[in-house]
Amino acid sequence: MSKLISQLIGKNCTLKTDENLDFSGSSELNCTILDADDEWIQCRCTDKKGNVTTRILRIDSIEQVLLPNEPPVQ
Repeated sequence: MSKLISQLIGKNCTLKTDENLDFSGSSELNCTILDADDEWIQCRCTDKKGNVTTRILRIDSIEQVLLPNEPPVQ
C-alpha cells in the first residue's frame, strides 16, 4: 500500500483507520498527504475548529483511502 500512497502526495483524501483517532474523534481523517515511506504517512489535517495540524500515522493502521471528486475509471 505504501507505493500507492506515495502516488497521492499533495492530494486531499479521507483516510479510514482501524482505530478511533483521539484528535478527530472518529476513525476517518480528512487530510492532505504530505509524505509517505514504507511504514509511515505524514498528513496535514484541519479540525472542525479550523486548527491545522500535521500528523504521522502508521500505514498498517489505514483500512481505506477515499479520494473525493476523482473521475470514474473507463
